[in-house]
Amino acid sequence: LNEKEKGRVIEDVMAEGLGVENQNVVSDDYNSPVDLTHHEERGSIQVKSRALDIDNRWKFDFENIDNYDTLCLIGLNRSFRVIEEAWMIPTDELVKMLYNKIERESISIYKDRFSEYNEFKIDHKPYNDILQKRINESKNISNNIEG
Repeated sequence: LNEKEKGRVIEDVMAEGLGVENQNVVSDDYNSPVDLTHHEERGSIQVKSRALDIDNRWKFDFENIDNYDTLCLIGLNRSFRVIEEAWMIPTDELVKMLYNKIERESISIYKDRFSEYNEFKIDHKPYNDILQKRINESKNISNNIEG
């Protein structure tokens, strides 16, 4: 899968886990800053996923933070097949945290290090379970096609 397709898979996983729909699919608008349909507690959500890089960090780029209520960050392993961490950051909190920073359209979170974003961590396991189920389903489909 290319980067866009991988991002779509993670958006679908988050949508399923949160009980909403992938807004990009519903509206057929993949340029919208809102990735998921309205969530009762989190409002409009932008989902960003990144694989762990060579520096042992996840670097998330984002834009248009005024257009959504929550930024959902998904940290994957290097193979992009396991969700290792997840964060849900309310946009108003994010704006405050980025106020004095030079770079205001990216966040770097290092694995196994303290981060100012730790207070926004959510349990990533249910979402990883959904991802693993989808990976296994796609393997089964591939095996059935080949067999």
